[in-house]
Amino acid sequence: MVSTSTKRALAWVVDVRGSSPQRIGAKIWVDEDGAIEGTVGGGAVEARVIEEARAVARDGGFRLLKLHLTAELAMCCGGSMEFAIAAVDESNPFFAELRSGVALPRTWSCVLEGDGRGRLGWGPLVGDRVYREDAVPAPRLLVFGAGHVAHALAPFATELGFSVVVIDDRPEWASAARFPNCECRLQTAQDFFFGDAIRSTDWIVIVTRSHALDQEILERVAPERCVYVGMIGSQRKVERAKMRARSAGLDADALARIHAPIGLSLGAVTPAEIAVSIAAELVKVRRGAK
Repeated sequence: MVSTSTKRALAWVVDVRGSSPQRIGAKIWVDEDGAIEGTVGGGAVEARVIEEARAVARDGGFRLLKLHLTAELAMCCGGSMEFAIAAVDESNPFFAELRSGVALPRTWSCVLEGDGRGRLGWGPLVGDRVYREDAVPAPRLLVFGAGHVAHALAPFATELGFSVVVIDDRPEWASAARFPNCECRLQTAQDFFFGDAIRSTDWIVIVTRSHALDQEILERVAPERCVYVGMIGSQRKVERAKMRARSAGLDADALARIHAPIGLSLGAVTPAEIAVSIAAELVKVRRGAK
Protein backbone atom coordinates (compact mmCIF):
# COMPACT_ATOMS: atom_id res chain seq x y z
CA MET A 1 0.00 0.00 0.00
CA VAL A 2 1.03 3.61 -0.53
CA SER A 3 2.54 5.08 2.61
CA THR A 4 1.85 8.43 4.27
CA SER A 5 4.64 10.12 2.32
CA THR A 6 3.42 13.42 0.85
CA LYS A 7 5.58 13.13 -2.25
CA ARG A 8 4.11 10.78 -4.82
CA ALA A 9 4.06 10.15 -8.54
CA LEU A 10 1.57 8.52 -10.88
CA ALA A 11 2.92 6.41 -13.74
CA TRP A 12 0.74 4.86 -16.40
CA VAL A 13 1.07 3.10 -19.74
CA VAL A 14 0.32 5.39 -22.69
CA ASP A 15 1.58 3.22 -25.56
CA VAL A 16 2.28 -0.45 -26.21
CA ARG A 17 3.92 -2.00 -29.28
CA GLY A 18 4.18 -5.75 -29.76
CA SER A 19 4.15 -8.20 -26.88
CA SER A 20 4.12 -6.66 -23.40
CA PRO A 21 3.13 -7.56 -19.80
CA GLN A 22 0.45 -4.87 -19.48
CA ARG A 23 -1.99 -2.87 -21.54
CA ILE A 24 -2.53 0.84 -22.14
CA GLY A 25 -4.04 2.48 -19.07
CA ALA A 26 -2.34 0.34 -16.42
CA LYS A 27 -1.28 2.53 -13.49
CA ILE A 28 1.02 2.54 -10.52
CA TRP A 29 1.21 5.12 -7.72
CA VAL A 30 4.73 5.44 -6.31
CA ASP A 31 5.89 7.25 -3.18
CA GLU A 32 9.30 8.84 -2.89
CA ASP A 33 10.25 6.09 -0.42
CA GLY A 34 9.31 3.38 -2.94
CA ALA A 35 5.91 2.31 -1.56
CA ILE A 36 3.57 1.40 -4.42
CA GLU A 37 -0.07 0.80 -5.28
CA GLY A 38 -1.05 -0.82 -8.56
CA THR A 39 1.11 -2.39 -11.26
CA VAL A 40 2.36 -1.72 -14.76
CA GLY A 41 3.57 -5.24 -15.43
CA GLY A 42 5.94 -6.31 -12.68
CA GLY A 43 9.50 -7.54 -13.11
CA ALA A 44 12.25 -5.51 -14.72
CA VAL A 45 9.82 -3.15 -16.47
CA GLU A 46 8.09 -2.15 -13.27
CA ALA A 47 11.35 -1.83 -11.37
CA ARG A 48 12.57 0.66 -13.98
CA VAL A 49 9.31 2.62 -13.86
CA ILE A 50 9.39 2.74 -10.05
CA GLU A 51 12.95 4.06 -10.16
CA GLU A 52 11.92 6.87 -12.51
CA ALA A 53 8.71 7.56 -10.59
CA ARG A 54 10.56 7.91 -7.29
CA ALA A 55 12.76 10.54 -8.89
CA VAL A 56 9.72 12.38 -10.25
CA ALA A 57 8.03 12.19 -6.84
CA ARG A 58 11.14 13.68 -5.27
CA ASP A 59 11.94 16.33 -7.87
CA GLY A 60 8.49 17.10 -9.27
CA GLY A 61 7.57 17.63 -12.88
CA PHE A 62 6.63 15.20 -15.63
CA ARG A 63 8.51 12.84 -17.89
CA LEU A 64 8.02 10.21 -20.56
CA LEU A 65 9.79 6.87 -20.37
CA LYS A 66 10.05 4.43 -23.27
CA LEU A 67 11.33 0.93 -22.61
CA HIS A 68 12.23 -1.78 -25.10
CA LEU A 69 11.41 -5.22 -23.75
CA THR A 70 14.61 -6.75 -25.02
CA ALA A 71 18.03 -7.74 -23.74
CA GLU A 72 18.58 -4.35 -22.10
CA LEU A 73 15.97 -5.41 -19.51
CA ALA A 74 16.88 -9.10 -19.69
CA MET A 75 13.54 -9.69 -21.43
CA CYS A 76 12.58 -11.48 -24.61
CA CYS A 77 9.05 -10.08 -25.20
CA GLY A 78 10.41 -8.00 -28.09
CA GLY A 79 7.86 -5.22 -27.77
CA SER A 80 8.05 -1.74 -26.26
CA MET A 81 6.10 0.27 -23.71
CA GLU A 82 5.86 4.00 -23.13
CA PHE A 83 4.97 5.48 -19.77
CA ALA A 84 3.93 8.93 -18.64
CA ILE A 85 5.05 9.80 -15.12
CA ALA A 86 3.66 12.82 -13.29
CA ALA A 87 4.35 14.22 -9.84
CA VAL A 88 1.18 14.21 -7.77
CA ASP A 89 0.04 17.66 -6.71
CA GLU A 90 -1.80 17.01 -3.44
CA SER A 91 -3.58 20.37 -3.74
CA ASN A 92 -5.09 19.34 -7.08
CA PRO A 93 -8.35 17.41 -6.47
CA PHE A 94 -7.90 15.61 -9.79
CA PHE A 95 -5.44 13.12 -8.27
CA ALA A 96 -7.55 12.38 -5.19
CA GLU A 97 -10.65 11.94 -7.33
CA LEU A 98 -8.85 9.61 -9.74
CA ARG A 99 -7.60 7.37 -6.91
CA SER A 100 -10.81 7.30 -4.89
CA GLY A 101 -13.29 7.03 -7.74
CA VAL A 102 -15.17 10.15 -6.62
CA ALA A 103 -17.57 11.57 -9.21
CA LEU A 104 -16.93 8.80 -11.72
CA PRO A 105 -17.48 7.93 -14.52
CA ARG A 106 -15.58 10.78 -16.14
CA THR A 107 -13.02 11.19 -18.89
CA TRP A 108 -9.55 12.39 -18.03
CA SER A 109 -6.84 13.49 -20.39
CA CYS A 110 -3.11 13.96 -20.50
CA VAL A 111 -1.52 16.20 -23.12
CA LEU A 112 1.99 15.00 -23.94
CA GLU A 113 4.12 17.98 -24.91
CA GLY A 114 7.01 17.75 -27.35
CA ASP A 115 9.48 19.01 -24.76
CA GLY A 116 8.70 16.22 -22.33
CA ARG A 117 6.14 18.14 -20.30
CA GLY A 118 2.55 17.13 -19.74
CA ARG A 119 -0.79 18.45 -18.53
CA LEU A 120 -3.41 16.31 -16.76
CA GLY A 121 -7.02 16.97 -15.93
CA TRP A 122 -10.64 16.04 -16.35
CA GLY A 123 -12.24 16.53 -19.73
CA PRO A 124 -11.05 16.58 -23.35
CA LEU A 125 -7.78 18.52 -23.17
CA VAL A 126 -6.39 19.64 -26.52
CA GLY A 127 -2.87 19.14 -27.85
CA ASP A 128 -0.74 17.53 -30.54
CA ARG A 129 -0.58 14.22 -28.66
CA VAL A 130 -3.33 13.46 -26.19
CA TYR A 131 -3.89 10.38 -24.07
CA ARG A 132 -7.50 10.01 -22.93
CA GLU A 133 -9.08 7.49 -20.62
CA ASP A 134 -12.59 6.91 -19.35
CA ALA A 135 -12.26 6.58 -15.59
CA VAL A 136 -15.07 4.43 -14.25
CA PRO A 137 -16.02 3.38 -10.72
CA ALA A 138 -15.17 -0.09 -9.49
CA PRO A 139 -17.83 -2.61 -10.56
CA ARG A 140 -20.28 -3.48 -7.81
CA LEU A 141 -20.32 -7.14 -6.74
CA LEU A 142 -23.41 -8.03 -4.73
CA VAL A 143 -22.82 -11.12 -2.63
CA PHE A 144 -26.06 -12.50 -1.20
CA GLY A 145 -25.10 -14.54 1.83
CA ALA A 146 -22.28 -14.02 4.32
CA GLY A 147 -21.29 -17.62 4.94
CA HIS A 148 -18.03 -19.46 4.44
CA VAL A 149 -17.86 -19.14 0.64
CA ALA A 150 -18.66 -15.43 0.75
CA HIS A 151 -16.05 -14.93 3.45
CA ALA A 152 -13.41 -16.64 1.30
CA LEU A 153 -14.49 -14.88 -1.89
CA ALA A 154 -14.56 -11.29 -0.63
CA PRO A 155 -10.76 -10.77 -0.36
CA PHE A 156 -10.23 -12.17 -3.86
CA ALA A 157 -12.96 -9.94 -5.27
CA THR A 158 -11.63 -6.76 -3.67
CA GLU A 159 -8.13 -7.54 -4.95
CA LEU A 160 -9.66 -7.98 -8.42
CA GLY A 161 -11.02 -4.44 -8.24
CA PHE A 162 -14.64 -5.07 -7.30
CA SER A 163 -16.58 -2.97 -4.83
CA VAL A 164 -18.04 -5.77 -2.72
CA VAL A 165 -21.42 -5.49 -1.01
CA VAL A 166 -22.39 -8.38 1.29
CA ILE A 167 -26.10 -8.81 2.09
CA ASP A 168 -27.18 -10.98 5.02
CA ASP A 169 -29.52 -10.46 7.97
CA ARG A 170 -27.32 -12.29 10.51
CA PRO A 171 -25.16 -9.83 12.50
CA GLU A 172 -22.73 -12.54 13.59
CA TRP A 173 -21.98 -13.28 9.93
CA ALA A 174 -22.35 -9.99 8.05
CA SER A 175 -19.92 -7.87 10.05
CA ALA A 176 -17.12 -5.48 9.20
CA ALA A 177 -14.76 -7.70 11.19
CA ARG A 178 -15.44 -10.66 8.86
CA PHE A 179 -15.57 -8.56 5.71
CA PRO A 180 -12.98 -5.78 5.86
CA ASN A 181 -12.89 -3.45 2.85
CA CYS A 182 -16.46 -4.48 1.98
CA GLU A 183 -19.83 -2.89 2.55
CA CYS A 184 -22.02 -5.04 4.78
CA ARG A 185 -25.80 -4.68 4.50
CA LEU A 186 -27.36 -6.20 7.60
CA GLN A 187 -30.74 -6.86 6.01
CA THR A 188 -32.77 -9.49 4.26
CA ALA A 189 -32.58 -9.83 0.50
CA GLN A 190 -36.18 -8.64 0.33
CA ASP A 191 -35.31 -5.45 2.22
CA PHE A 192 -32.32 -4.91 -0.05
CA PHE A 193 -34.49 -5.13 -3.17
CA PHE A 194 -37.03 -2.80 -1.60
CA GLY A 195 -34.46 -0.08 -1.00
CA ASP A 196 -31.84 -0.55 -3.73
CA ALA A 197 -32.29 -1.00 -7.47
CA ILE A 198 -30.33 -3.67 -9.31
CA ARG A 199 -28.12 -2.08 -11.96
CA SER A 200 -27.21 -3.43 -15.36
CA THR A 201 -23.55 -2.94 -14.35
CA ASP A 202 -23.88 -5.14 -11.24
CA TRP A 203 -22.22 -8.52 -10.72
CA ILE A 204 -24.21 -10.87 -8.49
CA VAL A 205 -23.17 -13.93 -6.50
CA ILE A 206 -25.88 -15.97 -4.76
CA VAL A 207 -24.49 -18.05 -1.88
CA THR A 208 -27.12 -17.89 0.86
CA ARG A 209 -27.86 -20.44 3.58
CA SER A 210 -31.17 -21.48 2.02
CA HIS A 211 -32.11 -23.10 -1.29
CA ALA A 212 -35.47 -21.34 -1.17
CA LEU A 213 -33.79 -17.97 -0.66
CA ASP A 214 -31.31 -18.67 -3.46
CA GLN A 215 -34.30 -19.42 -5.70
CA GLU A 216 -36.10 -16.23 -4.72
CA ILE A 217 -33.05 -14.07 -5.37
CA LEU A 218 -32.31 -15.81 -8.65
CA GLU A 219 -35.81 -15.16 -9.98
CA ARG A 220 -35.56 -11.53 -8.86
CA VAL A 221 -32.20 -10.70 -10.43
CA ALA A 222 -31.99 -12.94 -13.51
CA PRO A 223 -34.27 -10.75 -15.69
CA GLU A 224 -32.23 -7.60 -14.92
CA ARG A 225 -29.53 -8.32 -17.54
CA CYS A 226 -26.69 -7.77 -15.07
CA VAL A 227 -23.12 -8.37 -16.17
CA TYR A 228 -22.95 -11.59 -14.17
CA VAL A 229 -25.36 -13.69 -12.12
CA GLY A 230 -23.97 -16.80 -10.45
CA MET A 231 -25.66 -19.21 -8.03
CA ILE A 232 -24.03 -21.90 -5.93
CA GLY A 233 -25.40 -25.43 -5.90
CA SER A 234 -25.14 -28.95 -7.21
CA GLN A 235 -26.09 -29.77 -10.76
CA ARG A 236 -29.35 -31.27 -9.50
CA LYS A 237 -30.21 -28.15 -7.48
CA VAL A 238 -29.43 -25.93 -10.45
CA GLU A 239 -31.59 -27.92 -12.85
CA ARG A 240 -34.53 -27.74 -10.46
CA ALA A 241 -33.94 -24.04 -9.83
CA LYS A 242 -33.99 -23.28 -13.54
CA MET A 243 -37.10 -25.39 -14.00
CA ARG A 244 -38.88 -23.44 -11.25
CA ALA A 245 -37.61 -20.15 -12.69
CA ARG A 246 -38.96 -21.12 -16.10
CA SER A 247 -42.33 -21.89 -14.53
CA ALA A 248 -42.21 -18.48 -12.83
CA GLY A 249 -41.89 -16.79 -16.22
CA LEU A 250 -38.17 -16.40 -16.85
CA ASP A 251 -37.42 -16.62 -20.55
CA ALA A 252 -34.73 -18.75 -22.17
CA ASP A 253 -32.39 -15.77 -22.63
CA ALA A 254 -32.44 -14.92 -18.92
CA LEU A 255 -31.87 -18.55 -17.96
CA ALA A 256 -28.95 -18.87 -20.38
CA ARG A 257 -27.15 -15.96 -18.72
CA ILE A 258 -27.09 -17.64 -15.29
CA HIS A 259 -23.75 -19.11 -14.21
CA ALA A 260 -24.78 -22.17 -12.26
CA PRO A 261 -23.29 -24.18 -10.76
CA ILE A 262 -21.23 -21.10 -10.02
CA GLY A 263 -17.50 -20.90 -10.77
CA LEU A 264 -15.17 -22.59 -13.19
CA SER A 265 -15.04 -26.39 -13.08
CA LEU A 266 -11.93 -26.97 -10.96
CA GLY A 267 -13.11 -29.86 -8.81
CA ALA A 268 -13.37 -27.39 -5.91
CA VAL A 269 -14.56 -28.73 -2.56
CA THR A 270 -13.59 -26.40 0.30
CA PRO A 271 -14.97 -22.85 0.65
CA ALA A 272 -11.57 -21.43 -0.31
CA GLU A 273 -11.38 -23.62 -3.41
CA ILE A 274 -14.93 -22.68 -4.40
CA ALA A 275 -14.05 -19.01 -3.91
CA VAL A 276 -11.06 -19.42 -6.22
CA SER A 277 -13.31 -20.98 -8.88
CA ILE A 278 -15.82 -18.10 -8.58
CA ALA A 279 -13.10 -15.45 -8.71
CA ALA A 280 -11.64 -17.12 -11.79
CA GLU A 281 -15.03 -17.07 -13.48
CA LEU A 282 -15.44 -13.36 -12.68
CA VAL A 283 -12.12 -12.69 -14.41
CA LYS A 284 -13.10 -14.85 -17.37
CA VAL A 285 -16.35 -12.96 -17.87
CA ARG A 286 -14.73 -9.55 -17.38
CA ARG A 287 -12.01 -10.28 -19.92
CA GLY A 288 -14.38 -11.90 -22.41
CA ALA A 289 -12.44 -15.14 -22.48
CA LYS A 290 -13.96 -18.25 -24.06
